[in-house]
Amino acid sequence: MAASGIGGVIDFFVTGGLFMIPLLGASVVSLAVIYLRWRALQVEEVLPPALIEETERLQPGQHPLQLAEIAFTNSSALSRVFRVALANLRWPKAENVEAVQTRARQEILSLESGLVILEIIVGIGPLLGLLGAVSGLVAVFSNLDPSGMGANPSGVARGIAEALHTTIMGLAVAVPSLVAHSYFSKRVEVMAVQMESLVSELLIKCYGDHPTLPSEVALDLSEWMRQERALEETANKNKFPKTESQVVLNLKKLSRAVWELVNNWRELISERMAQIKFLRKTTRTDLSSQNTRGEK
Repeated sequence: MAASGIGGVIDFFVTGGLFMIPLLGASVVSLAVIYLRWRALQVEEVLPPALIEETERLQPGQHPLQLAEIAFTNSSALSRVFRVALANLRWPKAENVEAVQTRARQEILSLESGLVILEIIVGIGPLLGLLGAVSGLVAVFSNLDPSGMGANPSGVARGIAEALHTTIMGLAVAVPSLVAHSYFSKRVEVMAVQMESLVSELLIKCYGDHPTLPSEVALDLSEWMRQERALEETANKNKFPKTESQVVLNLKKLSRAVWELVNNWRELISERMAQIKFLRKTTRTDLSSQNTRGEK
């Protein structure tokens, strides 16, 4: 039963003709994009609950140190937008809002990456199916006798099968891609609205009704960020020499192994060449002795 089913699927693609190849490639690309976008657009990957809870817990005028710690240790899209907002709290509110909007647009574009591929597949899927249908009809008419006396039944059947199979495959590729494109586009739109609302709430709680942040809050936050960056740079400096020394040690070991291998091959080749020279010399000696005996 399973073997017959697999054989039927293979026969379906084979009888579809050459246009089944790009349709099959488009289906594979569509499935890959759908899977990757589904993974990337999870709520935890874009709007982490810990960051949302801390934003809602933050009181107006309160130091956002805990929020900054979560944002700078998270890799989500909302965290990257929050980093821009928190890093520029010493700026006037209007300038900070512009910086946040620029970063938010970049994150939205990143979330929408791949959707254009689905849109292209939605457009070309039915067109490839239509091309296959036309190709099948051409095959049908080419197997008909112009005089009307007869036709090639197998050729006609093959042409009809090609037309129907490519049409089915084109629609089968386009319909799921259209559904996924619409779903992911709406999901990105909803997440963009939520992100905008959270960032606006953060800026309102930090600035309040003032165009600039109170100096003591900005100084405390900037001092915390400076310390975090210094700790990170120190950690990187401490890790780099170890990594560098390990890499250098591995390269030295590899070079020694390669050099030993080259020397072994050189010695082996020298031995083989010496053996070949000895055999040639022996052969020449034997031939000369035989010639001498023949002359005598």
